[in-house]
Amino acid sequence: MRVADEHLAEINTQGYTLVPGFLADDELEAAQACLWDEFPRRDKMAWPDQAQHPGFVTPYRTED
Repeated sequence: MRVADEHLAEINTQGYTLVPGFLADDELEAAQACLWDEFPRRDKMAWPDQAQHPGFVTPYRTED
């Protein structure tokens, strides 16, 4: 697949680009599944103890 010059320019200026249809649906699904090997899911992240760090704001966390 040829990537358009506008996408290459976006990579150079923004550091990323979106190329619709670059991956087939099954390839995209497999690539997304592999992301969890590199980036932990929210429930696997280590959050600081609020009692020890009262000023720390924990993003994207709700109280259970």
